[in-house]
Amino acid sequence: MSKSPLVSIIIPVYNTGKQCITLLERLISSTYKNIEIICVDDGSKDDSCKILKDFAKNHSNIIIKSQKNGGPSAARNTGIKIAKGDYISFIDSDDYVQQDFIEQLVKKYEDKDVIIASTALQYNRLATREIHNDFVKKVRARKKNETITEYVLYLMRIDGRMYGAVTKLFRRDIIEKHDLHFDTEMNFAEDTKFVLDYIAAARSAYKKNAKIEFIYDPLYIYNYGTETSTVSKSALKWENWQKSYAHLKAWSKKQNSQKARHRRHIVRLRWRISHALAVGRANIPMQEKKKYANSLEIFFANILLRFRK
Repeated sequence: MSKSPLVSIIIPVYNTGKQCITLLERLISSTYKNIEIICVDDGSKDDSCKILKDFAKNHSNIIIKSQKNGGPSAARNTGIKIAKGDYISFIDSDDYVQQDFIEQLVKKYEDKDVIIASTALQYNRLATREIHNDFVKKVRARKKNETITEYVLYLMRIDGRMYGAVTKLFRRDIIEKHDLHFDTEMNFAEDTKFVLDYIAAARSAYKKNAKIEFIYDPLYIYNYGTETSTVSKSALKWENWQKSYAHLKAWSKKQNSQKARHRRHIVRLRWRISHALAVGRANIPMQEKKKYANSLEIFFANILLRFRK
């Protein structure tokens, strides 16, 4: 029997040492055993690094790396340099995963043409205690004459399952060969850029055979609105969404079919609506919301939010 492939799990940590221990305990008891866990303490101001090092003393497969504060992208990049696994998974320190999260993702790579495997997630909005499952709805596979670019744009058009680096498993050889990393100059949608850059690299290697596989069980538990979260603030600025779209546009133009252009325009419209919803649900005064969106956008966003409840 061949040895199971090694999976490197990269966890950026900033003042979340106590929460991260809960995550580490789940990973240690994972149904998939051949893992290395790389925790990168990104200049925490509390005792997070000590907490992690104390826990790691009893677990030879946990690596603790400490560095000056550079943000989650810098921490993930450090983890990538350390990683020795066949595959890489990114998990945020204040999130959790089900015990078979890694096992189910690795199974998808039994098909040698798979470039990304991704799970559904449980979305916990901490401020309102709202819990719902995302990405549990099945999506069609890539059609015979559909390019991987067109397929990814289709996926981005229907929902957000391709936007984040968490929930996914990546091939390390592709990341290493193409020197892929997270953009430390971005504080919004850097995950999306990394995923698209990775797909572009895999696109050239796997050509027409590239596959993306999904698991429809919510195996990743995403906690939205933690004290260390910066996503809610950066999502309020439309210029951040525009920068992300500029990258998407340049990325998709490399296989610039009419179908790709059409789907790309729909994605932009979807992002405009998503931006308005982000502003609409932000826990800030109305006068401040008007700095980020006009009154009409906020009005329609509030109507949409009522229907979503």
